[in-house]
Amino acid sequence: MEEPGKVYIGTEESNVHYGTLSKKFSDVSTVDIGPLAYCKSITEIGDQVWVTTDNGICIIKNGKSYELKDLPMTHSIDQIMTD
Repeated sequence: MEEPGKVYIGTEESNVHYGTLSKKFSDVSTVDIGPLAYCKSITEIGDQVWVTTDNGICIIKNGKSYELKDLPMTHSIDQIMTD
């Protein structure tokens, strides 16, 4: 996973915050996932953190967001899973 032992929290805006609960979230970091917004789910798949939103999907890697582009999506993506 991108940051083992961390908790990830998505927002309605274009942010994903992550930090350690045992440190009372005092080490929180923020990743800007814009232009994506309204985070629906955050899922670990292999060693990647995938984020689904109302208007697309991105991967968080090395503290940066990488939007998956050129996908024929016209609706909100609520969840993602591996097959």
